[in-house]
Parts: sequence; C-alpha cells; structure tokens
Amino acid sequence: MTIKKFILAALFSTLLYASLFLFVMHKPLTIGVMNDYYDKKIGYVETLRSPKLVILAGSNGRFSHRCETIELEHGISCINMSIAATISIDYQLERIKPYLGAGDMVYLPLEYGVLSKTVREMAALDDVPFTAAYDRKYFFNQPLERLLPAIFYFDLKFLISSAGEMALDRLGISRRFSSDTLTKQGDEKGHTLKKAEPYRRYLSQLEWGQPGLRAPVPEDMNVDADSARIVRDFLFYASDADITVVGGLPTLFDDRQVPESLVDSLAEFYRSAGHQFLVLEGFSQYPRSDFYDTPYHLSEPAQIRHSKLVGDQLARMMLAPH
Repeated sequence: MTIKKFILAALFSTLLYASLFLFVMHKPLTIGVMNDYYDKKIGYVETLRSPKLVILAGSNGRFSHRCETIELEHGISCINMSIAATISIDYQLERIKPYLGAGDMVYLPLEYGVLSKTVREMAALDDVPFTAAYDRKYFFNQPLERLLPAIFYFDLKFLISSAGEMALDRLGISRRFSSDTLTKQGDEKGHTLKKAEPYRRYLSQLEWGQPGLRAPVPEDMNVDADSARIVRDFLFYASDADITVVGGLPTLFDDRQVPESLVDSLAEFYRSAGHQFLVLEGFSQYPRSDFYDTPYHLSEPAQIRHSKLVGDQLARMMLAPH
C-alpha cells in the first residue's frame, strides 16, 4: 500500500468513526434519559426567580432530596438539578451556571469520592457520550486534555450496547425511572417502600465500602484533585456572583459511621472558600430499611423526612444575613 492510499484509508476510517459515534449511535435508555431529565429540570428552573435554592449532586440528590417538600414547608423556590454521579462535576456545574442569580443558594450533597477525581477519571464518565449526542457545542469546546480522550472514548463495546439500546427503544422498552417519574421540581418520586420490597434482601446483604477508612483519605476527599479544583473554582465564582454555596453529606447506611475526620475535611474545604457546610445529626446516615435500591437512594418516605431536616437548616441559612 502506498503512503497516499494509507493516508486516505486512515482519513476515511476516522471520518467513518466520527460519523458513526457522533451522529448515529447513541444510548437512548441510559444516556438519552439524562437529556430528558435536563429538559424537564431546565424548563422549571427557567420559571423561577432569585432567590431560589438549587440542589445538585448525583442520583443521591435526585432520590434522597426533595425540592417539592422544601417548597411546601418553607415557600422557597427550589429546583433539584441532580442527574447522576456518572456525569462529571464540571459539566454539572456548567449546566446550572446560566440559571443562577444573586441571592441564590446552591446545596451540594455530593457523593463521597466526587472531590477526588483526576482529569483522566472524569474523562471516562458518561458526560462524554452524553455531550457527544446532546451537547456538541460543549463537547468540542473542551480543553485539549479532555477533548482528545473524549474523541477516542468510543469502542466496540459501546457500539454493541448502543445498538441494543436503540433496538429496545424501538420496541417501546423503557427504564424504571424517567422524566415522567420526576416532580415538577426535578425530584425522583414514586420509589415507595412497596416498590422497594424486591431490593430489600439485596440491600440487607450488601457489602458497602465505608468512606474514610484510611487517613488521609484521597479516595474520598483530595483537595489537590482536579475535581476538587473545579468545585473550588465554582465556590470563588459563586462568591463573586453573591451566590451562597452549602456543602453537605450524601445519604448512606448507618451500620458504620462515616469518620468525623472525613466530615471535618469536607467542611473545611467549603468554609475555607468562604461558604458553608451542613452536617445533620447522624451524618445523614439511616437504617438500611429506609433505602430503596442502593446506599445512596432513600425510599420516598425517608426522602421526604430527610428533606424536611435539610430544608429546615437551609431555610435558616437563606434567611440569615450574609
């Protein structure tokens, strides 16, 4: 093969790869549902005026926190912008920035480990196929260190799973949860104790990794990590924009207590940047019987109880002078 033919073949292969994965293959059930979530949540946040409360985390934010309850209890406009922890924190923060205004409060009960990610680890998350399919402006505007891994993210496994999801979507197969199972404020709803019964035995036997087993705890909190730098930059941005950020703890099983040293490290991270940190009694840990299908997902009754406790504290913070 001549060099010219080799170059043409390489260019054709690259064009075919890009066309296939950027414009044809997608995952409507696992990735597309996130776009539906964003559409519904953004539709609601656009109707709200400042001051308002924004809750942002992974699926823990969606299942274990309920803006609907906080609105009813305190009359505070509230939007739950949480999607999933498989979307990197920088993308999640960028999506909410256009809808934040002076006087707003952002509550971040981020899952343990979010503040310890490297650029390489974040590049392997679901925001790559998500932005490639639904937010190409963001996809191509990423810095080179993120764009190159993103472009070559796709592989044969992704091709096969995409084809499977597209086929299931054509047949009308849907997931247990979708934008239809959200409240208008963006919270997950309908995950009742009755619906949790099939997962009861699984949760009772589930082995879970307790955060903060070692000190220091870089796997759960690392102030030098790329993701921590991204959140810190957001804290400075919020200060300049007269936005209050409150860090918080995600919900978790209570059979082993999260170490106070880890909680103190998280609190110091937010407070050192001029913001606040909320710690509930018991570190937001609850009996396994209160959870739905994972350690981060409270069932609906516990979600409402937890949200009342969180809402009481956040309402006081919003009403207090800066």
